[in-house]
Formats: sequence, C-alpha cells, structure tokens
Amino acid sequence: MVALTCHLGPAQLFGAGDGPLRASRLGSNLRLEWDANTDRHRSTISPGFARLAIDVEAMGGTFTVDGDTVTFRRHVSSRDELAHYVRLLLFTVPAALTATLADPVHLNRVDGWLGETHFRIEHVESISPLVLLDDAGLTERVTSALQSVQFITLGQNQRILAAVSYLHRAARLLATGSSPWEFMPEALLNYSKVLEVLFGDSRDAQRKGLAAAGFSEKEIEGRFVPVGILRDILDVAHPRLSQLDGARLQGVYLFLIGLEADFRRLLARVLECAMDGASFSGGGSGGSMSAADQRTIDRILAADNQRRAKGDRATDA
Repeated sequence: MVALTCHLGPAQLFGAGDGPLRASRLGSNLRLEWDANTDRHRSTISPGFARLAIDVEAMGGTFTVDGDTVTFRRHVSSRDELAHYVRLLLFTVPAALTATLADPVHLNRVDGWLGETHFRIEHVESISPLVLLDDAGLTERVTSALQSVQFITLGQNQRILAAVSYLHRAARLLATGSSPWEFMPEALLNYSKVLEVLFGDSRDAQRKGLAAAGFSEKEIEGRFVPVGILRDILDVAHPRLSQLDGARLQGVYLFLIGLEADFRRLLARVLECAMDGASFSGGGSGGSMSAADQRTIDRILAADNQRRAKGDRATDA
C-alpha cells in the first residue's frame, strides 16, 4: 500500500487557514478590497470555510482530504506504477481542483509512505544563479538601465524594446510561480521570442546574429540554439497531450536555470551594438496593428460590451 500526500495552497480555500480568496462562503461576512495600482481584487470572509474532511473513491484507490492535504492510497505493484501515480498527482490534482474551484490551486510538496518507509518527492539537482554586486555596481546598473529607456523606445529600436519585454516576461514567469518551474514552458517560449524578434525565425539567421553580437560558437550552439529546438519539440505555443518523463524534465529544468543570465548578456550586447549603429531585422510584425486586426478586436469588444450592458456578468456556476 502506498500513500501519497499533496500539500496544497491556498490553505484557506480548504478551511485550513486565513487569507484572501476569490471564493466567498454563503452566510459569512465579506470584505472586498481593490488595489487600483495593480487591479488586484481581494475578498476576505469571516468565518472562513470549514476544514474539509472527505473521502473520495477514484483510480482504484481513495483520496482523503484533510484541510489543505489530499492523500491518495492504493496498492502498487512496481516502481514504474508508483512513478506513474506520482506524476498524476503532481500535474493533475492541482489542475483538476482549479478547474472546479474559484481560486487557482498550487502544489507545495508531495510526501509519501510505502509501507513503513517515508519519502518525499524532490528535485535531485538544482543550480541557483548568483550575481555579486557592490553598491557602486548596483548604482551603475540602475543608471545604465534608466539611460537606455529613451534609446530603446525610439522607433527604429522597436525590436530591441520587444526583446527586452520578452525577457522581462520570462523572468517574471520564473519568479511568480509556486516554484521556478511552474511556468517553465511559457518562459522558454518568451526566450525564443527574444531570438526571433532580434534575428529572425531561422536558426541560421540567429546563429549569424549571435556571432555578430560577439558570442562564441560554443555559446551559440550550447545555450541559444537549443532554446528554439526545445520550444519546437515541446510545442509550447500549441496544445500538447504528451509529457516529458522525470529524467528529461529535470534535464530541461537544469538547462533553463542559467538562461536568464545568458539572455541578459545578449540584450546588453545588442544594446551596445545598436548604440554603435547596428540594426536588427528579425521576425514578427512591426509598426502599427493592421486595420483588419483592429476591426476584429473592435468586433470582439463590442460584443463583450453588449453582454455586460445586459447585466451578463462572468460568474462561476
């Protein structure tokens, strides 16, 4: 018999803590807050939800919910079968709960028992990039960044501005997930867009552009070219039903860890080259949005305005 316990959040959604939620409890006092700076809505209920305590039969076993923990118990006959159920819990339980609840559910950790043996699902290896700066170095970097704002917002530098924005999105995705890897595929997609908007869609064009920016063949082939290859294999921008196995997934994690620093170096060199007169002609549409696209968006917004004018609010069933 194996028992796998998922420790979930937000704990208050399962009656195991206090804090803001999207879900509101019937019969409770409700306090609503709106942060106009970030457009974030917070609702606090008092009293909160009662602590969940239920058993659900499924997948040949039993799910036991106790507050913010969900424990799955069943018999397994092999290590591969155990790994199969671990992957199911890691990727499926938070997604299934989010699909039916008002708040996005995240996974904090998974513990397990196999007979009398306790184990925990953890990464087997990790690398944490570290940037060392003194006060003068920090001042220099902030000054340089602010001085670059005027330059990268000039019309002829639109591609550099787009590249900086894609790097920012990738960094935010890695920083805001419950772990650095929750939004790994989406971060990878944005790194790929940096290369495409600067140098074009073809890998040969990207190689040429990276070489012109001063990167060695080893750096180009080892760090930058694989970004587009992985993006294509993982098919990040489109629906995909298959998943990587644990070893390959861990390998992609480790590859991705240092990319933020690599792409910061790339943007620094690109900016230096542009200030020296270089230009970039990568992929993607530039300039203003086409009239046809603007009309399409206007039709969508007009239909939505009509819906809201009729009092048809988006609510959970």
